[in-house]
Amino acid sequence: MRLDKDKIDDLFGDLQGSLDIHEPSENHMANFERMLQNQQGLTTQSKKRTFNKTWWYVAASIVIMFTATFGVLNNNIQKSDDLASVAPKLYESQTYFTGIINQELEKLQKENNSPETKQIVDDAVKQVNKLENDYKKLKTDLIEKGTDKRVIYAMISNLQRRIELLQQVLQTIDDVKTIKTETHENIM
Repeated sequence: MRLDKDKIDDLFGDLQGSLDIHEPSENHMANFERMLQNQQGLTTQSKKRTFNKTWWYVAASIVIMFTATFGVLNNNIQKSDDLASVAPKLYESQTYFTGIINQELEKLQKENNSPETKQIVDDAVKQVNKLENDYKKLKTDLIEKGTDKRVIYAMISNLQRRIELLQQVLQTIDDVKTIKTETHENIM
């Protein structure tokens, strides 16, 4: 132990007179705080500038996306509203028939899993798409030329034909399944 104490005494003895033992000035704390504030102010200002630029870029991007989306949606809404304004009853009928057609198409898609019915389903979908294209042409004519009872009747007939077609195809698929089941039972 004595050796360690001697080494420490020797160390402090060598440093005597070179250590700063005076109290800091009265303004030392205020000067230190002012320097810290200046440093923080500089970093805060540069961070604010970076944040502001980033914020403006993000805001501009959002505005551009929102404007583009609104333009597309507004265009689609105007097209469907045109039919409602030209022929409100037809618009209601279209909504009703479209719901039924979509239900029948869902049933048809469920039947698309066997090889026996795949060709029937594919042909039916092609026919429905042809009728849909015809319907779009009729709709355009109605909107452009105004209310014409012949066009309205043709549009309603088109919707009804699609429903009848889908129902007939579903019935045919049921018949094919029945025949397949009966044939399979008779073979065994």
